[in-house]
Amino acid sequence: MKHAFLLIGGFLAIASGATQAQTLPAACMTSHASQTVFSQAGQEMAGYSARLTDTLAILQTAQVTIRDSSHRLTNSALSDANTVSALAALALLHGKLPDSCNNASVRPALRALLNDINAGAQPEITWRNATLRERDKNYTIRTIHIALHADHASGNLRVLANSEGISGVKGQFLPQTATTDITLPMRTLSESANNTHQDIALIRPGETMTINAMHATMGTSALDGHGTLQPGHSWADTQANMHLEIANLGDLLTQIHEKATAGVTTAIAMAQFMGHRDGNRVSWDVGMTQGTVSVNNVPLPIPLH
Repeated sequence: MKHAFLLIGGFLAIASGATQAQTLPAACMTSHASQTVFSQAGQEMAGYSARLTDTLAILQTAQVTIRDSSHRLTNSALSDANTVSALAALALLHGKLPDSCNNASVRPALRALLNDINAGAQPEITWRNATLRERDKNYTIRTIHIALHADHASGNLRVLANSEGISGVKGQFLPQTATTDITLPMRTLSESANNTHQDIALIRPGETMTINAMHATMGTSALDGHGTLQPGHSWADTQANMHLEIANLGDLLTQIHEKATAGVTTAIAMAQFMGHRDGNRVSWDVGMTQGTVSVNNVPLPIPLH
């Protein structure tokens, strides 16, 4: 599910437009589109690319479509929504947000976007024929769709991401499709955007991220899950509860045996014996509390550092 979360992280980034993004310093990220078309429906870009400065992390996509069904966002704000998605994807590909991006210059666009969403804006970003690459990492995705809106009942931010046609380097085991629906604390994100003395964080200690649903397909097999994550300052005070189900686990094991390492194959083969079976589905309740991981209420001797 790494690739689904990579897409969901989209709203934490900043870079777009037909030239270098104006909402970010060039020391953080540069971006370019060969063509940009504005209309009442939204914004279209062709030949869009973005790169984390001083890294090899690059995003390229043949076509970008940005919409807001509420029609609240200006053309500049629509560009910022795409910018936000591009930086997050690149940061997650790279493994971290570079120091040159983690400063006060990033926050105005993030704060403005969150304020717009809280007021009713519903930005949607679609990338078609996208490539994410850095060194030996190379992913192509036929379609990526990200939608953001406020959950006014809870006061939180709802992020939905869907990707289809996922592939990597030859022999790499990846889902073909991935869909995720998560809820994030709007208050924490707003504080991150306003506080110039703290790093920008997707979710901060003490806050809760809810995974409403996630779904991934791998051949004839499917992974489904939902749960919550409450990060702490370390593994010892981090809490998580997840329910996971895999349909056609046998087919998945066959695929993994062909493409994954022996260690991964062995781990999943052993996991099936701890699962609950219901027809062709195997499920697990995975928890983490006080530094201990448990599966179906059975503590596991997994060292967390």
